[in-house]
Order: sequence, then C-alpha cells, then structure tokens
Amino acid sequence: MPVEPASLVATPSPPSVRPFAVTKIRPPSVRPDVVARPRLEAALTAALLHARLTLLVAPAGFGKTVALGSCIEAARQAGTAGCVWISADEDDDLPRISACTVAALEPFKVPWKRWVSPAATAAALTGADAARRRAIANDFVNALTATTVPRGLIVIDDAHRLGDMAIFAFLDHMIERLPSHWGVVLSSRLEPPMAIGRWRGRGELAEFRQAELRFELGEVRALVGDTTDAEPSLQPEALLERTQGWAAGLRMALQARRSGASLSEQHVFDFVASEVLAEMPEAKRLFLVRCSVLPELTVARCTAVSGDPEAARWLGEIERQGLFVSVRGEGSDAVLVLHDLFRACLELQLQRELPHEWPHLLQRAALHEPDTPRRVGFLVRAGAWDAARADLFEAAPALITAGVVGPVHRLIEQFPVAERDAPEFQMIRGLSAWSQWDFDTMRVAMRRAVDGFARAGHERHRRWALAHEAIGLLASRQPRDAAPLLAELAAAPQDGEVLITTLHALTWQALELGPLDDVCALMARELQEIERHPQPVLWYKASPTMGFVGLPGSRVALTRYVEGASVAAGEALSALRVLATVIQGWLEAWAGQPDTAQVLLQTAADDSRWLDQAEVIGWQVAMGQAFVHALHGDASAALAAARHPLPRPRPGLASSRRHTLESLGLAIQIRIASAFGLEADVRDAHQRLVQVPLPMGNRPFARHRAALAGHAALAQGHAQAARQHWRDALLAHEGDLRMLGLDMELRLRLAHAAVRDGHTEPAAQWLRPALARATAEQAPMPLLLLGTGVLNDLAQHDWQDLLSHDERQQLQSLHGVGARPPDDSVARRNAHATTVDAGPSELMLTERETEILQRLVAGDSNKVIAKVFALSPHTVKRHVENILAKLQLNSRGQVAAWFHAAQRKG
Repeated sequence: MPVEPASLVATPSPPSVRPFAVTKIRPPSVRPDVVARPRLEAALTAALLHARLTLLVAPAGFGKTVALGSCIEAARQAGTAGCVWISADEDDDLPRISACTVAALEPFKVPWKRWVSPAATAAALTGADAARRRAIANDFVNALTATTVPRGLIVIDDAHRLGDMAIFAFLDHMIERLPSHWGVVLSSRLEPPMAIGRWRGRGELAEFRQAELRFELGEVRALVGDTTDAEPSLQPEALLERTQGWAAGLRMALQARRSGASLSEQHVFDFVASEVLAEMPEAKRLFLVRCSVLPELTVARCTAVSGDPEAARWLGEIERQGLFVSVRGEGSDAVLVLHDLFRACLELQLQRELPHEWPHLLQRAALHEPDTPRRVGFLVRAGAWDAARADLFEAAPALITAGVVGPVHRLIEQFPVAERDAPEFQMIRGLSAWSQWDFDTMRVAMRRAVDGFARAGHERHRRWALAHEAIGLLASRQPRDAAPLLAELAAAPQDGEVLITTLHALTWQALELGPLDDVCALMARELQEIERHPQPVLWYKASPTMGFVGLPGSRVALTRYVEGASVAAGEALSALRVLATVIQGWLEAWAGQPDTAQVLLQTAADDSRWLDQAEVIGWQVAMGQAFVHALHGDASAALAAARHPLPRPRPGLASSRRHTLESLGLAIQIRIASAFGLEADVRDAHQRLVQVPLPMGNRPFARHRAALAGHAALAQGHAQAARQHWRDALLAHEGDLRMLGLDMELRLRLAHAAVRDGHTEPAAQWLRPALARATAEQAPMPLLLLGTGVLNDLAQHDWQDLLSHDERQQLQSLHGVGARPPDDSVARRNAHATTVDAGPSELMLTERETEILQRLVAGDSNKVIAKVFALSPHTVKRHVENILAKLQLNSRGQVAAWFHAAQRKG
C-alpha cells in the first residue's frame, strides 16, 4: 500500500540544489606510497600541459586514476595547471555532467556573463535540442577563454560509465573550440564515441593505453620491494609475466604476499575472496563486506551501516594498506572509495554469506544518505518499495524545481513495472509535465493520481492531486471541466499545500472566466499561505503570467510576489529567480519606467538561456519589451517584439494554449500599432486575430477581442463605428477589460472623441475613472499607449471645474509623452544616455551605468559601489551585468582595459 508522508509541504532545500553528490567533483588524493613511474609520468605530464585531448583507455585496474591523480597533483603544486575533476556514474546524463563541470569550475572564478549555478545548468540542458546544446557549449568555451589560469584541465574519470551520447557530442563540440590554455582528459575502460580520428590526425591527441600504462620490470621491483625470501611466483619477473604489468593484479599479489599466501591462477573474484578476505581478521572482513553497499566510506556512514564501533580503526588500516581504495577530498571531508572490482567482489560475498542482512544494510545506508537519488536507489535495491516511493514522493517537487527531472524519472524506472503506476509516481509525472508546459500529460497523470489515492484511502493526497488536475485543465483551456473539481475542493477543509494549490487553481479560474476583479484578491490569499511555508517550489508554482498585469490590485500583489520569490530563490540562477525578474520588469514598464524595465527584461532574457523554459520566458520578455520600445517611441522595435515567435509546440502543449498566447500577442500588436497611427499594421493584426479560435469559455478574451474591433474600425476610417465598439464594450462588461489596462485606454479614447466633438462633460465622465485607476495602480502605461496626439489634446483642453486640480495636474504630466514618431523618440532617448565609443559600434550606457562603469574602472567592489550610490548589491550586480553585455566583454579586467583604450583613442 502507498505510504502517506507526514506533510505534503516539501522540506526546505538549500539555496543552491546540486543534482549530484559533491564527492563527484573531488579528485583522488595521492597516496604517499605510490610507486614513482618516471617514464609514464613524464609523458602524461607533457600531454596534460599541451594536448587538446588526452585519453587514458585500458581495462579496469590499470592504474589510470592513480597516474592521472599523481600527475595533476604535481602540476597543481608546481603552479602549472589546475584541474576540474568529475567522477562519472552510470546514471549521469549531459545535464548532470555539465552541472558538475560548473560546480568544479567555481575555484577558477570563471567570468560568466551571467551568474551560473549547477542546478540552472542542469535545467538548461534538460530536454535541450542539438542546437541549444551547441549554444551552451559555446557559452562554456567563451567563459573558459576568459580565465587566467596558465593551464586548465577538464577531467572525466570512468567515462565508460556514461551512456548518454549527448555528453560526447557536447564534448566534441567544445573540444573543437577550446582555447589553447585548456584541455580535456578522459579516463575510460572503452574508447569514447567521439571524433578521435580528427584529433589524432591533427596531432592534438595524446593516447595512453595498456602498453603505456602497464608496469615495467623496474617499476614492479620498486612496488614489491625486497623479494629475497619470497617464493618464485612472487618474484618481480614472475609477477610481471603473469600480470602483464596489470596494476590491480600486482596490488593483489602484493597483498597476498603480505598475508603469507601465494598468487593463484583463479579468477580475480576468487582470488580476492580466498587470499585477501580470508586472511583478514574476521571483524575487519565482516566490516568490509557489510560496508560494500556504500559507494563512499566515512567513519559515520560505516558505523551506522555495519554497527561496528571499530569503524575508524578499520578505515585507517584500509587506507594505510592501500587495500584497493582511493581517497577523495582532504581532512575531515576525505572519503574512501573502493576499487570497482574489489567492491563487486565484496558485494558478491555479502549476498552469498549474509543474504538476510543485505536489505537491512541498504536501508541503513539510505537512512544516513543526504543525496536523494542515491538514497532512493538504496531503498529500491533493498526492495523497500513503500519507503522508496514515499521518499521520492516527498523529495520530487524540490528536485523538479531545481531542474533535476531526468534522474527522478530514472529512479521511477528502477521500480518493478507493477509499482510504477502508483499514484505517487503519477503525481510526480504530472508535476514534471507542468514544469515543461506539457499540460495534457499533466492532467492525465493527475487524474490517475486522483483515482489511485482514492482507492488507497489517502483523501488529503487525492484532493492535492485534484487541485493539480484542475490547474492542468485550466491551462489546457478546459475551464468547464475544471469547475466541478474546484467546487468540490472549495467545499472541503484544506490546509498546507492542498490549500495553496487550490487557491492557485481558483486564481486561474477567475483569470479565465472572470470576474477579473477577483483575481488579485485570490492571489493575495495564495501568497499569504505561501509566506507561511516560504519554499522555492511553492513560489515557483505560484508564478503569475502577463495576464495579471493591469488588473485591480495587481501592483501590490505582483510586487509582493516578486519580493517573496526573490528571497526564496536566493542568488543562484533558477527559473524562479528569472521569472521574478521578468515580473519586476513588467511592473517597471507599467509604471512608466522603460529604462529600468529594459535592464530587468534583458537580464531575464540572458539568464533564461540557461533554463529549459527559455522559449516560454523569452516570449514573456518580448511582450514586456514591446511596451518598453513603445514608451521609447520606437514603433518598429515595439512591433517586432510583439511579433516574437510563440514557443515551439511541445507534444503536450494544447492548441488552445497556443491560441491564447497568439491572441495576447496580436492584441498587443493592435494597441501599439494604433498608438503610432500605423493603420495597415492594425488591420493586418486584427485580421489575423479574428482567425484565431477563441479559447473555450474564456469570457475576458472574447470581450477584449470585441473591444479591439474598435481599433480596427478606426484604422479603416470608421471613427463612429470605433466609438460604438468601445462604448458597448465598456458599458456591457468593463470588468472583463481590466487585463493590460485596456479599460483605461478605451476610456481615454472615448474622452478624446468627446472633446473633439465639443462635449466636455461626457469626456470628463469617461476620463475620471481611468485617471483614478492609473493613480491607484501606479500604472500610467495604458494612458501612455494612446500616443502624444491624444494625450496633448486632453492635457491642453479647458476642463473648467469638471476635473479636480489633481486630475488636471495628472493630465498635464502626460503632455508631450507617450508614443511618438520613432526619430523624435530616439533623439529624446539619446539625450538622456551616455554614448560610449566601443570601437566598431556605439553602445549606449545610461547615466547610472556610466557612473558605475567609472567605479568599476577604479577597482571598486559591488559592495562599495552599492554603498556609494545607496543601492542594493543585487541592483549593482544587474547594472554590472548590463554593462558587460552592452560592451560585449566578459570581466571587470576587460572593462578597465577597454575604458583606458577608449580614453587613449579619444
């Protein structure tokens, strides 16, 4: 039976969730008793310092890792090279390997143009197509090019474990473009599926195979030491002949000699069992056998799993004896890692000798394992299906939010087929689909989860899945099917994430069906509940869309969301942080602050390239930029942004969803083109709008479309028909026109028409509510979209005593602003910007950016700059990122060099 966790609200996760164990990026420690191998070390060191690609390819036990570790450590101590080390695992895919690379690069202070985190990198590559993978590989190359390390190495050990072919394609692309001071090193039992012939033909490949890695006679003598009293089979010459220089075989022989045994011709497993383990003290042997379930050995973990209080003693002896282990990390962070062959032998012994203990040992290992994929893997191997399912169910939301989607699905595939249809797994599939905008898969999976939880008697879980199913139906534009589900949820007592999810669904229902005046009140209730459980996954699920902008109370609600989501997201790059930046950009644009909005939206666009949601976020950014360009008076740029391509269809992206996005984009085009008097563009966009099927049951969209018919009529020269469309729309259902402030725009258009007809009192009646809403919402944008002609007429009109002093002042503040001819607006914007000669082109920096640029050149830190200008460090960081982007530079040092060169040039 499914196990119900104590709480549906996920436990807090660290600010930056790494989709891998940190020991994966720790190089092995070099043992002091490693035998010197001058020939191999000289050749390998030369390759590491000069070759574009270095390959170590040989079967298990040939000393690949030891040789690499020794040479890299020597180069590090000599200051000639630095290393990014990644130990590969069977379940690694391209997102995880790239995340490891980003994390391991942190000590190199890589000057990414945007702050990049391991989790964000994993998310960016999850589901990415070949073109996007190449683009991200280029980002890696550009960042590595700007590093100052004399020689950098990206090392992947045990590359034979990698089954994702995309990893090798990514490496091929990156190696082709690597700067000369970086190289790639692969250690593998099999030749990797890459363009090896290309590098070999160019002389840029260094290869070390069995012939180069096997021990020579002198090295065998140094390894075994004095053999005066040893039997003939343990003499160096005999050992070399029998092992063919195989390092693992030599090490086993040495261990046999130490135990007084002789080297037999049996299989390695039999040898280890009979001649190594059999000669150990029984307590030490049982300790090793029991701890073989652990991939890494520490005193705490081994004590917990084996129950042996002598764990520290045994691990110390094992390390000193070099008993088929390597050491990763240093000091208190050091862990021992058993050789694959040795660990496999120990596990075989465990299953043969202590089969009844096997599942219990794995469950103990899971109990003390912080890494969720590994912990669930222990439970799966133990056959503890209920515990494994409950663990994964509780951890999956945070993992999915962090972009760790692939490993979650692979863990589900490890369960027996009969277990995979459990409602918990259906719920996880639905949450994963939601993160990918695959709403068809989401609602089908959630329906199965609802039915499964009902059969299991888990009522709270059933209602939680039901709320998610309602969201999937609303996102698929099936509000009628969602309505009875929401009615059922509203009638039942709720708390925690069930309540939060239900409120989110109700908010979307109001946005789809109306009344729009209720949307932000529902959103405020949802945010209030989230603030009681301030976790990133809950803020991520609550992210609003552009349709919320302009609704009554939206300024307060969206600001509250941005502040809470930004705190929850922290500094690490994530979808949540980028979405919060997009919304902040919308708010600044709506407040009539186009310069600030542009910085925020461009930052979000740049950061979104690292995320799997890049296309969806990019479309939302473009819609915001359309309004920014309109405020700047750049009609061409505004319409180009409004015509930004829709996100490419996903298998589960329902056509009704695309119809909604298409309708919104066309509505924005009509309003912007109308503001600039571009009649042909208005007619074209409206003709395409009426051909888009209306989302089923979406009353606000239908009424927006009816109101925009007035813009089309005006563009065709039918002013009276236009007024009638606007008047009918406002009088019949003004509340449904709140989205993006269309109601305010229509009121000013009708007021302007009345003024031109000489009817001042009706004009004031149309005008006054729009001015009041613009003031209350701090949202002049809908007014500014009317263009300078309309705004100037209203500002200069004699209103007598029909408008208050404040209302007349508000109109006066709009005089001379709004949409204007492109040439005039560009000149105006240039007058408020600093033009900097960047060589091949002119790049405009705002006044604030120019001030910060000067501080950067002076060597001030972000903290110092923030203090000087009374800004937050986060704001300074965004200004610095924008300066780098405009100047097309990668680091502060490059900025200083560019500035001084520009001064000399001037």
